[in-house]
Amino acid sequence: MSKLDSFSCHGLEFTANETQGKTSCPFCSDTGEHFFVSVSTGQWDCKHGCGSGNLYTFLAKLHDFLLSQTKDYNPLAESRGISVRTLRDIGVAYNHLTGDWLIPVRNDKGSITDLRRFDPKARRPRILSTTGCSVGLLFLDKLKNQGPIFLCEGEWDAIALQAIVDRLSKGKKRGEYMRSVSVLGVPGANTFKKDWAKYFQGRDVCIVYDNDEAGRDGITKV
Repeated sequence: MSKLDSFSCHGLEFTANETQGKTSCPFCSDTGEHFFVSVSTGQWDCKHGCGSGNLYTFLAKLHDFLLSQTKDYNPLAESRGISVRTLRDIGVAYNHLTGDWLIPVRNDKGSITDLRRFDPKARRPRILSTTGCSVGLLFLDKLKNQGPIFLCEGEWDAIALQAIVDRLSKGKKRGEYMRSVSVLGVPGANTFKKDWAKYFQGRDVCIVYDNDEAGRDGITKV
């Protein structure tokens, strides 16, 4: 796999040779092929001053750029049953280059490690990682130091549950408890990495996977 694939899945189209690919820069209005990416390392550089870095600096910059341009959340909000405010608050962004909606996944230090892609117009809509990125836990950057953890199957369930927790946290009766709750989302019922276990040590964990065979098998695995 070429490192260019990690950029191509977000809509960049390259002219490439054995060492590098070049294309127009997604961040500036200057035309021409002045955005270069190394085939072997994924290091990128815009020759017109938009910056340079590795894949993860690109994903962070791309997310910020697309988020600033995303204005209409209504189609996604209606199709997923999630409020526009919630989608905006968690940083969901629209990629006009591909038609994908992007969900940022961050590590425990708050840095973006993946932009998960969702194409609602696909024949079988599903969420996919950026090519070459390892999957992570959604909302890991929001994990509290103590209190119960609700572990969801899939990003949309985690987003919906986080919205419920945020709303109930403002109430008088349940507010104190709900403010102690953390929500995390795995990318699928069958995906749970051993190195994620450290985040759950000493915590009360409620696993809220889908009530089907895959969900029950996933719960047993966790």
